[in-house]
Amino acid sequence: MGLYQKPTATRVTEMVNEAWDVKTTSGGDSHHAQRPMQALKYFIRQQLGDQLSPPQERRVKNLLDRLAREGAVLDYNRETGIAFAPRTPADGRRVMRWPEGKDLPSQELQAAMELPPPVGEN
Repeated sequence: MGLYQKPTATRVTEMVNEAWDVKTTSGGDSHHAQRPMQALKYFIRQQLGDQLSPPQERRVKNLLDRLAREGAVLDYNRETGIAFAPRTPADGRRVMRWPEGKDLPSQELQAAMELPPPVGEN
């Protein structure tokens, strides 16, 4: 049929970059490679069924543990980069704070941004 779907990693990176206008430069002040940013992308990829390496899986686990421990969500500022911010009701169960006024992505990507249910809850 000639249909082509972008690789999951590309789709996730494009979604995060579009939502947050992530600073990507060739200099040392780029934000796309900050550890929490990478862990966020790994998490969403994993939720979409992508296979991760053991180090990537550890980053996802560490991210989820910290978000739960701190009651936090990942937020982004183009000047300072990614940060752990206190979770608000507007964040829902998303791992990343969605920018006000920006359209949400597809249902599939929205679901992939959701925290897993707490242990023992289905």
